[in-house]
Parts: sequence; structure tokens; C-alpha cells
Amino acid sequence: MSQRRVVVIHGYTANPEVNWFRWLQRELAADGIAVEIPALPDPQAPDRDAWVAAARAAIGAVDGETVIVGHSLGSITSLHVLDGLEEPWTLAGIVLVSGFDREVTGLPVLAPFTAAPPDVAAMVDRIATRVVIASDDDEIVDPALSAALAGRLDAELVTVPGGGHFLDRQGYVEFPQLAAIVRGAFG
Repeated sequence: MSQRRVVVIHGYTANPEVNWFRWLQRELAADGIAVEIPALPDPQAPDRDAWVAAARAAIGAVDGETVIVGHSLGSITSLHVLDGLEEPWTLAGIVLVSGFDREVTGLPVLAPFTAAPPDVAAMVDRIATRVVIASDDDEIVDPALSAALAGRLDAELVTVPGGGHFLDRQGYVEFPQLAAIVRGAFG
């Protein structure tokens, strides 16, 4: 049996030390779940190819004991990694927080990530647990983008009232709801 593990892929302008990332790592470590939070290159000016390569290296081989958590730009980055994996593969779960796979209005720096969207429909049967977490007042990623992604991924859509973009400056230094969802993905 392989080790249960989670890989958290952060978003634009972020790094492993912000938001709820280290809290989730500590929280899940108490359950014997290894959590990796790679620092993606140049988060202030993300390059699609460099981000996907770094995320691919961090995620490595996936299996039924792996859960990927993506936040914002980390969501579509994770989906690009999965879209590029050689078949066959399976994944215990994916949880996308403020996720999107189409253009985010007002952030042209992210356009290269959405220019050729990943084929999320082809992933559905390979990922046991699929959840998209959105808030009803996200000012960065329109909640409709997250809802549309959930539909294409045939994922459960969890809407958090007043969650914003789930950033530390919005009070998200802990995220118990996310931890519960991740634990649930391991059965």
C-alpha cells in the first residue's frame, strides 16, 4: 500500500507560506498524510510551461492514494499536469479551490493557461473524488467560472458564502472544510 499524500499547487502571486497551505499540511500530517507544497517559479509573472513542468515534477506518479489540491491558478495548472499524463492513471481525488479552466476577466497574465484548456471531461473516470470549492463573492475568479468547471469535471460544487478568494488576508489561514473534503477523498 502506498503512502497517502496530498500535493497542494498554489496560485498566482502566492507561495507555500501563505493562506491556509501550511495549516493544511500540519492538519493532515496528524492523520499520517504527507503533504507537499511546491514553490512554483516566478509567481508574480507565471509562465505556463514552467509552472506545468514544476507542478508535474512535484506531483510525480499519481495513484489511488494521491489527492491534488489546487488553488486558483494552481487549479488549472494541476489539470494541465493531469491532461499530460500517460495512460493509464488514477487519482484518489482533486479539490480545486476558486478553480477555473477558462479566461479570467481582468487578468491577461493568466491567458496562456486558458488558451488551450485541458480536457477535463477525459479525466472524470480516472479521479474518484472531484470537488470544486467556490465562494459567492470571489472578486478574482468569478464564481460562475468555478461552477462551469465543476460541471465539465462532473464534480461536486461546494459554495462557501462570503469566502472571497480564500486568502489569508480574508481570514483563510485555516480551512477545516477543505481538510474534511481531502480526508473524505481517502475513504
